[in-house]
Amino acid sequence: METEHYSQPLLSQKNGSQPQSLPLIYTSQPYENDEDEVELGSLFAVARRKALMIAGVTIALMSAALLWAISRPPTYEGRFQLLVEPLTPNDGQLTGPSSLAKTLLGGNLDIEEAGLDYETQIAVLRSPKVMSRVVEQMQARYPDLSYNSLIRAEKLKVERFQETKIIEVSYADTDPQKTQYVVDQVARAYIQYSLQERQTNLGQGIKFVDQQLPRVRQQVDQLQGQIQRFRQRHQLIDLDIQSERLSGRTSDLEEQQLAAQSELDEANSLYARLQQQLALQPNQAIASSALAQAPRYQNLLDQLQEVESQIATESARYREANPAIQNLQDQRQNLLPLLDQEAQRVLGKKVLSSTASLGAQIPEDSIRQELAQQYVDTANQIRVLQVRRQAIAQAKNLLDQQVQQLPVVGRQFTDLERELKVATDTLNQLLVRREALRIDDAQQEVPWELLSAPEIPRDRVGQPVPESRHLLLFLAVGAILGLLSGYGAALITEMLNGVFQTPEEVKTKTGLAALGLIPIDQAVRQPLSAAKLDEQKLLLEQRHNPSPFSEAFDALSTHVRFLHSERLSRSLVVSSAMPRDGKSTVALHLAWAAAEMGQRVLLVDADLRHPQVQTRLNLPNSQGLTTLAATDVEVRSVIQRSAHVANLFVLTAGQAASNSTVLLGSKEMQGLMQQLQAEFDLVIYDTPSILGSTDTSLIAPYADGVILVVRMGQTNRSRTMLALDRLKAVHAQVLGFVANGVKQQPISYGSNGSGGRAQTARRAMSFFN
Repeated sequence: METEHYSQPLLSQKNGSQPQSLPLIYTSQPYENDEDEVELGSLFAVARRKALMIAGVTIALMSAALLWAISRPPTYEGRFQLLVEPLTPNDGQLTGPSSLAKTLLGGNLDIEEAGLDYETQIAVLRSPKVMSRVVEQMQARYPDLSYNSLIRAEKLKVERFQETKIIEVSYADTDPQKTQYVVDQVARAYIQYSLQERQTNLGQGIKFVDQQLPRVRQQVDQLQGQIQRFRQRHQLIDLDIQSERLSGRTSDLEEQQLAAQSELDEANSLYARLQQQLALQPNQAIASSALAQAPRYQNLLDQLQEVESQIATESARYREANPAIQNLQDQRQNLLPLLDQEAQRVLGKKVLSSTASLGAQIPEDSIRQELAQQYVDTANQIRVLQVRRQAIAQAKNLLDQQVQQLPVVGRQFTDLERELKVATDTLNQLLVRREALRIDDAQQEVPWELLSAPEIPRDRVGQPVPESRHLLLFLAVGAILGLLSGYGAALITEMLNGVFQTPEEVKTKTGLAALGLIPIDQAVRQPLSAAKLDEQKLLLEQRHNPSPFSEAFDALSTHVRFLHSERLSRSLVVSSAMPRDGKSTVALHLAWAAAEMGQRVLLVDADLRHPQVQTRLNLPNSQGLTTLAATDVEVRSVIQRSAHVANLFVLTAGQAASNSTVLLGSKEMQGLMQQLQAEFDLVIYDTPSILGSTDTSLIAPYADGVILVVRMGQTNRSRTMLALDRLKAVHAQVLGFVANGVKQQPISYGSNGSGGRAQTARRAMSFFN
């Protein structure tokens, strides 16, 4: 590869100037920290990579299962079935409890037969309480039999037959005679248990009912007495009728109260008018009326009036001292005591004292006397109406209290009736159940029926037939266990290996975007000759011979160029977690591909400890990055231009420096990076591995982004995560990763020529986006 020095003018800034610092770019790429997490795609990838291991383990386990099945001694199984519930409620009984109860209660009570709890019943049949006696009997013939060998070893199985009312019992052993003996004894023990349990249950049921009947009868009698006393105390016949009666009486009293109030108002009005006309009080009117009807008092009153009339006549002719006038006044004085005595006789002293001035107000004519009598009658009527109104009000208040108490009384009566009904129903059910249990007990029927005799299968000549070995089943189980075990071993191997195998694993683990997938180059994989193949010639062959390798870098260049929608990436740092991941190869081919697409690209070898660019491109390395960072040499005199690609420029590492960390972390280096980024379309820095030194961490924050190279089958997961943590610590922006050494290329690349490469780049952009 021929080169020439770059002679185009650069920016006017020198190395010693102080350029403006670039802003730090913070990474926004999330990634997970759990090293053992894999996606479904990764699981399938593991299966593909470890197919031979999985197949070997599967075949081994299938063979072992088959050999074990063949080597087993033949097993003989005996079984029998028990019908533990009747097919219909009356099946096997003259009169079942349910039908008898319905008959005795007139068919109005719907009694449901509780279904058998099969799980509980099976647990009881398997319990030591039932099996202990039968085990003792069988041990006399077969001492090796025990409860543990039968039940806990699951050799004697007691199960419900599907969803039927049948319990199926089976026993398997290598000795057919022993198998037949066991099932015979167990069947006999279960039938005997069912009979004893049935009789015990019936006796306990009858005893329980007899114990409950006196208490329930007493409760019914007490409730009936309470209801009778309650009716008598509240005079209650029927709540609805009582409510209607109270409502009618309330309406009648309200009408009477309104009528009495109306009559009282009329009487008060008449009383007021008469009192105004007569100008008398009620007691005066009464006295006046009584005196008016007394003849002697009226005669004395007439004489008094006549004497007073004569006194008035004589007073007009004579003086008061005249004997005639004096005689008349003496008569008047004599009549007044007589008049008072008569009034006292008629009215009494107490009334007379309250009517001292009555003489002048006694009615003088019949009209006034009638008015006085009406006045007295009205006063009496008012008193009667007031008493009547008060009585009606009292009666209504009492009735209102009864109306208010009616809901409480009704609720109490309803509660008593409900309690009586519950107690009566309970009594009836107990009576019916007692009769049904007595009839059922009198029948003494065996409740369980043996549907099939306890036996083992036999052939035509009567020889026992062993169970099928089910070789296919054992093969299937061996295959399943083999697949699971083989895949588990593959996963364990993958986790112990600890390296990335597929780009999907890298995406899942780091959370980074896949910028490019670089396949394994066949030319690189071929062994070099003793004279060492010219690396520059190899590079030219890789670039000019269309292949998935070269076209992958075309796609990578296009993807990186348009990675940011708002701006182009002007400077990139290409690095890896550990050495030998292919970072220098990726940086060189990416720079070449970008230059071929028309960008002015500068490839900077920033690996000052182990530079690779000058060797790959066969360039002189007397001056380079160390020269620019440590001296005031002009930049254009150090940058070299490629003779094969017009737009590709190279800045080698220069002479080895012991203080590379100081040079790369200096402000002069930052100014140089800013100067180069302003001059070229794209600046690519080939830096050392991130964990090998701190050089990459010094440069990365001042570039537009970092491209992390990950070699499939070689790069360690935990080392990669540690490298990302270091980049995150310096606020470097990780744009994504490039998967190097991919065995299968997922993109179908184009044919020869630039048109094929452009089409490849477009397809790659759509794939990665």
